[in-house]
Amino acid sequence: MFIKYFFGGFLAKTVASFDDAITRIPVVAQLTKTRKGRIAFSIGNLLAVTVAIAIAWFFSSLLEKIPYAHVIASALILLLAIAVYFDLFEGKVTKQVGKQEEKMSEQIFGAKFFRIMLSGFIISFVTLLDDIIVLTTVFLGSLKTDFYAMLGMYASTIIQLIIMIRLAEKLSKFKYIKETAIAGLLILAVLVYLQVF
Repeated sequence: MFIKYFFGGFLAKTVASFDDAITRIPVVAQLTKTRKGRIAFSIGNLLAVTVAIAIAWFFSSLLEKIPYAHVIASALILLLAIAVYFDLFEGKVTKQVGKQEEKMSEQIFGAKFFRIMLSGFIISFVTLLDDIIVLTTVFLGSLKTDFYAMLGMYASTIIQLIIMIRLAEKLSKFKYIKETAIAGLLILAVLVYLQVF
């Protein structure tokens, strides 16, 4: 049971955040040039993920009360895949991330730890807003299984942080960001519809 729901949370967070992680690479590259930047950004990112998980968990408790919640959840993921395909979120996210990047490029080396952490939080949370839809679909079980899913989400977040910090330049050259994200969302929609998680 643990592995099933842990993997469900891990997969949902990985798939939902894949395109966002690539979007944040220019900012991460700026922030993580120093040890202070790496630590501050990571804390900000984890705080943003915690807030997003809390919101998703709250909405899932409302969704659970609706008949055929798994069908609705699957439809929501499909709608998100369509939104990603037509770049409906990309403009807003890129604009917000761009503003933060401009501020940080001027302040990064003299910035205080809290300011870097706050920038990491804002950038991460803005890109996580659409991910809340996907994360909500994983929390349709008991409190115990929800906890296992949360552990999977945090594991995915930590791995993504490590990869972004270590391989920022290589990842920025990846050509099939959108296609990979859409394929992952479609697979997740099918798994949710079949109530695998």
